Amino acid sequence: SAFKTAASLAISQETFSNNPITSHDKMQLFLQKWGSAGHNVVELVLAPPHVPPLDVGVGGPFDSLFDIIQKINGAWQSIVNAFKSSYSEQITDKEFANGWSSFKAGTRTFKGAGLEYDKANEFFADIRGMLDIPANYSKDFDQQIQWIKFFDNTTWSSHNTQFSTGKGGSDSVFSMFARNRQTEQKIDVVFLTCSQHFTKADNYFVISESRSILGGIWSSTKLKFKKIPAGITNQDLMFVAEYFQLLAYQQLALASGEKAPPDPQFPTLWSSSRLGLII
Repeated sequence: SAFKTAASLAISQETFSNNPITSHDKMQLFLQKWGSAGHNVVELVLAPPHVPPLDVGVGGPFDSLFDIIQKINGAWQSIVNAFKSSYSEQITDKEFANGWSSFKAGTRTFKGAGLEYDKANEFFADIRGMLDIPANYSKDFDQQIQWIKFFDNTTWSSHNTQFSTGKGGSDSVFSMFARNRQTEQKIDVVFLTCSQHFTKADNYFVISESRSILGGIWSSTKLKFKKIPAGITNQDLMFVAEYFQLLAYQQLALASGEKAPPDPQFPTLWSSSRLGLII
C-alpha cells in the first residue's frame, strides 16, 4: 500500500480530566477510537519523501479517487492559472504566497474505508469535536452525511467547510472527499485538517461542494450552505474554498505516492486583500 499508518498514542479520557486538551490530543483520541485499535476505519496518512506508488487496478476503495488526482496533476498549471485569473482581487502579495507553504505544512490527511451508515452520525460528531466546530453549527455540519448519501458509488463528492473558531477571529477549514457505497450501506472518506488559521470574519460558517462522476472532471464548486455576516461576498467565500481545494489535490497526490505538483506561484504585486493570513 502507498499509505503508511501513523501509530496511535494510548491516550485515555482520564488523561485529560485534569489537563487542557490540545488539538494534537484530540486528533490522537479520534485515531484511538476510529483507528486500528478501535473501529478500524481511519488511518492518518503519512507521505515521506519516498513513498511507493499507489497500486493501480487492484480494486481498492480509493483507486478511482486517485485516478482523478492523476488527471488533475496532468493539468495542474492550467488549473492554477484559472484560479489566479478568477480570484486576482483576492490574491495578496508575498503574504499569500507564504501562506501556501504554511497551510501545506499544517495539513494532515486521513483516509477511512467502509464507514458503516449506522456509525456515520457518531463519526461526524467526533470530527466536530476534533475540529472545534462551534456547537451552534453542529446540525449544519452533519448535513453533509445526507448530501454524501445522495450520490452513488460512481461519484466522489468534495465538501469544504470554512468556519470561525471563536478564538480571537481565527478561522479554519476542513476538506472531505467521500464516496457512497449505497448497496453496502458504507461510505469511503478521505479528509484533511489544517492547524494553520486565517482571519476572515466573526461568526460565519460555510460549506461548499463539488463532485466527479465516473472519474470525470470535477464540477464547478457550489456554496451549499452559508451563515455569514454582512460584508463577505460569495466571491470571497469561493476563493477560500477553491484555494484549499487546490491544496487538497496536492496533498492527495503526495498521499498516493504520486509526484506532487509544484506549489502555485502567485502574483506578488496585488494591492489589497480580503483575506489576512496568520502565518
